[in-house]
Amino acid sequence: MGKEWKESANKIHSHTTDQKIDSELLNNIVSSLQQEEKDISLQLTDRTDFHVEVITKGNRAEEIEKMLQKTKVVTTNFMLNKDKKKNFSMEIDFIRQQVKFYTNVQITRGKAQAQTTALISMFEDIGASTHVLVNAIYLRNRCNNNDIALSDLIDERKNGDYYSILEKSYGDEVKVFELKTEDLLGKDFRSVKNFIVKIENSAYRFISQIMANIK
Repeated sequence: MGKEWKESANKIHSHTTDQKIDSELLNNIVSSLQQEEKDISLQLTDRTDFHVEVITKGNRAEEIEKMLQKTKVVTTNFMLNKDKKKNFSMEIDFIRQQVKFYTNVQITRGKAQAQTTALISMFEDIGASTHVLVNAIYLRNRCNNNDIALSDLIDERKNGDYYSILEKSYGDEVKVFELKTEDLLGKDFRSVKNFIVKIENSAYRFISQIMANIK
């Protein structure tokens, strides 16, 4: 991350979502983000059993610029072992000063409760699952954005309670489950050292606890 990170992050944080960012500020932040994307890929490749790399369709600097100008949220897509079907995403939100990691898990057998059972079985042994959130997306991409902690689903199943993520008005079959983690960084977002430590730890936690257990 460049020495301009703190001031640049502060300025963008004060913007409204659709407010334009001046070119000098944009250049400072884009180069820092590109470097951090590369560092995360290298760190994860070094610390896990996966080869991790960024998925990009063209000029990455231009992609980042467009996202910053439009939403102030930069999304980075990663793939594992050169397989685009094994992927996850990172969102860096300059307005909320938050980092989010997420991936979609598709389970095609059974209806909602059987699908949820299969999902839980992948992650029952990961330990600290309170930070992992689950959202069910139905056909035609309908969902109510009602995130449920994975740990709650696991506990409900163990206790014999009803644990399906079912929204009857959308149907009885889940198209995909979205699994995600969200970390509000606050003042750490604006600190070069703390930002790097926090975001790289979040990335490692996600890939080691979520991606490594998807079957």
